[in-house]
Amino acid sequence: MKIKIAEYYLLIMFAINSVQAQSKYSSLTHGWKAPSPEIKVKRSCNCYRLGKRPELDGMVKNDPVWRGVPKTKGFVDLKVRGNNTLAKKQTLFQIGYTNEALYIAVICEEPEISLLKPGKEAIWANDCIEIFLLPENAYGWYRHLAVSPWGEKFTETKGVPDTGAQLNVHKWWTAKSYCGSDFWSAEIEIPYSLLWEFPGKDNIWYANICRSRYAGSRTPEHSSWAYLVNRFHEPENFARLCFMDEVDLKCVGYLKGDEGKLYIKKCIDDNLHLLKDSLELVARTKNKYNDDSKLKETETLLTKINREISLLPTVNSVDSVPMAELLYILHKTEMAVKIAEELKQKILEIKLINIGE
Repeated sequence: MKIKIAEYYLLIMFAINSVQAQSKYSSLTHGWKAPSPEIKVKRSCNCYRLGKRPELDGMVKNDPVWRGVPKTKGFVDLKVRGNNTLAKKQTLFQIGYTNEALYIAVICEEPEISLLKPGKEAIWANDCIEIFLLPENAYGWYRHLAVSPWGEKFTETKGVPDTGAQLNVHKWWTAKSYCGSDFWSAEIEIPYSLLWEFPGKDNIWYANICRSRYAGSRTPEHSSWAYLVNRFHEPENFARLCFMDEVDLKCVGYLKGDEGKLYIKKCIDDNLHLLKDSLELVARTKNKYNDDSKLKETETLLTKINREISLLPTVNSVDSVPMAELLYILHKTEMAVKIAEELKQKILEIKLINIGE
């Protein structure tokens, strides 16, 4: 089976970027430059297995799941050099994980809670929390998430070609926020497929949690858990996140080694088959109801999804494909299938076709 030109391009660019990064930087820095000389100490915290999934309503203080999880404090003011000046309004977070996902709870001190104002298109240009995650086997990329006091979300991947914006990546992780009398808080659930990697015992990922505060301040206040120099996007200065236990991959349908790779490839093939069926369904419906504008919208979106999937590398053999890359492809196909299912539901709602026929 021939690989499309776009697939060749993606594979070639991936290889070139990897070779260039490996020749320039040590693998210990995950493809980024060495830590800034101004940073004398790299912070760290332990990430513990949770007893169960948090309730995810944003009300961190009332959730018993978080009661025994250590609180990480001491956010520093990004504008003050020296990396040890505490921010005026403090933030604390707790972090844990289950077999399915990573969970983060954040509490932001805010005496001017009535001055929080929603509505800006760019979440980071308003009060928000920003999360940066660089998994252990990531090389030259990291995931960037943002959450507002109203549960608005933003997602991007820095360092690799990503079609996440087109496929609405932000729909596939969860964030819930809550505003109290003198604080606001958020709970975040991040599935491992979004990170393209599962954690293991004694694994060290690199991460940071930052806050932008605009309420009650003439100039924005930017604070960070990790010690930084100039900006939030400094992966070389991210702090250490140490996992204390294994994830049981069998519990979530994944296996390690070659067996795991073969299982994931089967899941990818199944997803692509489902997408093919969805496209055929839209085509049949289009022939029957050619003038319906809503149907034309669904066809356009599903065709766009199929085009995005076509840009992924074709996996004929798993021997030479890293597990992280397989998880990336699986994640893309899973997102496309979810959108395809939503489109099927829309077709049912406008009574264009009976899928059961």
